[in-house]
Amino acid sequence: MNYLILSILAALFLSSIVILIISLRRNAKDAVPVGSMVYGDLHSKGTTMRSRTYGLSGKPDMVVRSGRNLIPYEYKNTDSLKPREGHLVQMGAYFLILEDLNPGMKVPYGIIKYRNSAFRVPNSSQLRGKVLYVTQLIRNNVGEPARNHENPMKCMPCSFREMCAQSLIIVQK
Repeated sequence: MNYLILSILAALFLSSIVILIISLRRNAKDAVPVGSMVYGDLHSKGTTMRSRTYGLSGKPDMVVRSGRNLIPYEYKNTDSLKPREGHLVQMGAYFLILEDLNPGMKVPYGIIKYRNSAFRVPNSSQLRGKVLYVTQLIRNNVGEPARNHENPMKCMPCSFREMCAQSLIIVQK
């Protein structure tokens, strides 16, 4: 009887290892692009990339060069089952910046890596249009933006929490 239970437990353990390996492979294929890293901000302080043409700046976590292609990579320390809208716009901004700073190079796609998943984001004209539209909205914004949440924990990591009139936390000075 004990032998049967041990056999079942061993089979379950091996099955879970196989499933884990398969899921890691599935996520790993888009996790880090193949090529040489030409820019990094994950483990060191990368300089801010600035596009004069679009008036955009940014610091992707990594940029990999693969032949004539540049592939931006952005790591998010959260879980997500699909790419979040703001992260897509952020990646689109990196596409515009990299194309402006590197004439002759192509930026075919980027990768957004969440803790539990990775997404290949194509560099499309639709995304480019969305980035330019959002950029214009931001530039046309007048006055103080309104807080769009009721969660005090969202205020904790915010770099404006000390000066924000709408902060949901009390900052000790």
